[in-house]
Amino acid sequence: MKFKGSIESQIPKLSIIISLLISLLLIPASNNFQEMVKELSWASTFTKYFYYVLQYFVVVISYYAYYFINHKILFNGVFKKKGILFYILGLVLLVVLLPPIQNLILLMFPVIADLKIHVLAINQNVFATINYSFAVFVLIWTFPLILIIEWYNQESRFNVLEKEKAQVELDLLKQQINPHFFFNTLNNLYAMSLTKDERTPETILKLSELMRFVIYKGKEEKVKLSHEVKYIQDYLDLQLIRFKKNIDLKFEQNIENEQVEIAPLLFIILIENAFKHGIEPAENDGFIHISIDQKGDELKFSCKNSFEQKEEENNSGIGIENLKSRLNLIYPNEHKLQINKDKMSFTAKLNLKL
Repeated sequence: MKFKGSIESQIPKLSIIISLLISLLLIPASNNFQEMVKELSWASTFTKYFYYVLQYFVVVISYYAYYFINHKILFNGVFKKKGILFYILGLVLLVVLLPPIQNLILLMFPVIADLKIHVLAINQNVFATINYSFAVFVLIWTFPLILIIEWYNQESRFNVLEKEKAQVELDLLKQQINPHFFFNTLNNLYAMSLTKDERTPETILKLSELMRFVIYKGKEEKVKLSHEVKYIQDYLDLQLIRFKKNIDLKFEQNIENEQVEIAPLLFIILIENAFKHGIEPAENDGFIHISIDQKGDELKFSCKNSFEQKEEENNSGIGIENLKSRLNLIYPNEHKLQINKDKMSFTAKLNLKL
């Protein structure tokens, strides 16, 4: 799994930049270089300077090999698969084998002998103790860097997995939106078509709009509040056609900005409950009062419906747990859901911080 912009991906770039800066600054500061170019022209001085900078850049960047081998091969490969003993053995072999090979190559660069700004200039013996000491120093310096990078990658990996898990849960919750309304409306349409009810074309159109919203808009992270309101209004219109009893239905809207975006299909669960558990089982006529108030980054939704308590009734309505889970995923610490029920009414209030 790759993480764009991770610390590890920047290490090679930083190594190149740091090595280049060291080379650019250290060469002109060398007494040997200053003595060498005293009698040279500006053009010759620049040519000499560029010549040594390129060489010393290669010398400095060669120490990146210690980090690369330690991290990529020993830490990620040996340590994670074989354990700490094999990792320590790998470090020992790295310190013993790499410095002589590296220094043998570096001695081929004239900058070492001419400017004497490297430990090899003190003693050109590639097996000198100071060479191994310097290699150990480089490894010690890179070890905390490796730990920081591994910690960062672990955190990034965990965060990515958490987001993926949350998205999967959210998709599953969306799929659980109660479909009973669509089946009931289709049955109602069948009855209306048999009686040649003049409202049949309008009902089909509204049902089509509802299904389009659920199928397409329901997959989106956010939708415009105006679209969500229209979806609710179409839903209410179809419900009024379905029921033969009188329903005191009110849908009040006090919206400052219809273009503000919200997560889709949150309110419909509470409205469905109002019909399913309030209006449908009631022997008498009932009421449903809905309101949406939006101002600034705050949105308040309320749905209150008549409710006839039955002895066998022992639930708070369909989809409530579904709604709570979605709210926790989409609006963590930015929502408040209140549900109150008594013998005569059921009230659900949802406040969102947009």
